[in-house]
Amino acid sequence: EGAMPPQSWFFKANDLSQVENNPDLLRITILQRNSNKRPFQDIDDVENVASSTELPAGWNAALVVGTVAFDDNVTLAEQIETMQMTDILITPHGAGLANTLFMQPGNVVVEVLPFGFCHGLDRFSWASGARHQLVFAKPDVEGVLNCVQDWIDRYGSKEGVMDEAEQVANTYNELVGVYRQNAGAARAEICGSPAMHQAV
Repeated sequence: EGAMPPQSWFFKANDLSQVENNPDLLRITILQRNSNKRPFQDIDDVENVASSTELPAGWNAALVVGTVAFDDNVTLAEQIETMQMTDILITPHGAGLANTLFMQPGNVVVEVLPFGFCHGLDRFSWASGARHQLVFAKPDVEGVLNCVQDWIDRYGSKEGVMDEAEQVANTYNELVGVYRQNAGAARAEICGSPAMHQAV
């Protein structure tokens, strides 16, 4: 008899059913954020890439790709069921990754980090036994500069905010320049940059 999934205690305590994997299906779920912070801007492209996934030779499973957004109308039980049925989850960085706690052991989470972020939210997927992969998005200079301007509009009257905003904008632009020459080097510099840590 196989080992019990790590989250089995939660299902038992809350009288929830665990879903068994269907070997005839490979389910890819794309989790879209309802918030205006860090949603997939090009959701159609993400869906097209997921739908073009090539299965290994000899694997006759049917590929099923779906996009979901967990809003206030989706119950916790429904969210858990979606995670249980998902073999590969593609999601932006954010609080929605807490749902990966309910994925099946051995399944895969692909977390897309915005350029400038260094650390993912893998603690939940590791707790469930799922495998966690970080993917770094390309720079969004316009978006970041808009955020910096919003920061100035809200807090610009406070001491030091203008200097911090300028530092963040300059650091981001510098790192974008490095990225365009060498993406790997840019990520290393971002993760060592106090200004970017403070901003993101």
